[in-house]
Amino acid sequence: MYPRYFKVPPFNEPPLGTTSRTLSLTEVQGLLAQNYQIVRRTRQVPPAVKQSWENTVHLPFDMNNPGDTLSGDLIIPGVPSRQLMFAGISDRVAFVVWKQGAYADTFHVAVFSYRPNGGKWIARLNGPLQDLWAVRSALAHEEFHATAEP
Repeated sequence: MYPRYFKVPPFNEPPLGTTSRTLSLTEVQGLLAQNYQIVRRTRQVPPAVKQSWENTVHLPFDMNNPGDTLSGDLIIPGVPSRQLMFAGISDRVAFVVWKQGAYADTFHVAVFSYRPNGGKWIARLNGPLQDLWAVRSALAHEEFHATAEP
């Protein structure tokens, strides 16, 4: 129907391992300052980014798409409790912004650098963010809590 809409951006990096180093906030802000191809469907997230996310968060990448039903405190069999908000793909860098469903939904971002001496960074955000500009602003204003896991 709309083949370009669901196209996976080219991304040929191997996934980050579970022991990848943690990036500094300064590094993350520098990485997020570049241009990204934004995707809003889980099938558009490259496999290496999904695997890096799983290796970092220690959960399966079983998110649903924005607007789909979300399982939270009311557990709905077969429906994920995580929802992709959006993700960004760039040259050797990627990030994922998602919502974790619960009584009070939480919002998170994970940033992955596949460059030499790259690494990962994960944070819980203070509220829902709909675009990369809002993520950059939240980090600049320290509206997040860096975590090892969501």
